[in-house]
Amino acid sequence: MSLIKLNTKSFGTGAITAAELPVGTSLQTVSTQAIASAVVSSTSAHKWMEVPLVTKRANSDFDVSIVCSWCAPDQNNRDNQNRGIDFGYKTGSASSTVGDYTAIGGRGGTGAADYMATGMGGSGVGSYPMWNTDVIYGQGRAAGLSAGTWGSDYETVIVTQKFKIDLSQAAGTTIQFAVWCDLDAETTLNGCRYDHEGVDYNGTTSSLTITEIAT
Repeated sequence: MSLIKLNTKSFGTGAITAAELPVGTSLQTVSTQAIASAVVSSTSAHKWMEVPLVTKRANSDFDVSIVCSWCAPDQNNRDNQNRGIDFGYKTGSASSTVGDYTAIGGRGGTGAADYMATGMGGSGVGSYPMWNTDVIYGQGRAAGLSAGTWGSDYETVIVTQKFKIDLSQAAGTTIQFAVWCDLDAETTLNGCRYDHEGVDYNGTTSSLTITEIAT
């Protein structure tokens, strides 16, 4: 004779808690989107996007999705356009100091992979920038021309990353997740550098999305 145990709990009554959900369940998703173009001067650390999350369960994993959009510069020689993107976190309240955040989800390898880093805390595999470059993308502009040539400041370029991290945090912990960038030259984030006849024709958005996953 088989025994059947009925689960009479209901989401509608709020009786099922995060602690009772099976492993692999998405407990919550938080997200932010940068929709306005922003011209940022050369800097070693600029906070691009940040989103807070209060954990619903202990020792959860976090699924991270990042979209970073910026503009290709209108220059013949782009060697001074070096850039890097760091992702990291800190518990508690947000901070304007990049060193308060711990880098995670980035590159591995030798110290050379730490090029164009923002100065986040942490060390070793995964703590380097998640994206960095010595010479920026795109072709040089044609002689005598400026905006509008291939790879110029008409163009927006998107960098995407997706990965899962384990932070081993207690339930009820406030975590700030943030994307920072290191820029060797003035850069337009979330849009296009060239404003054609007073109209911002070209551009795109950037976003940061975090999903807490039960383990």
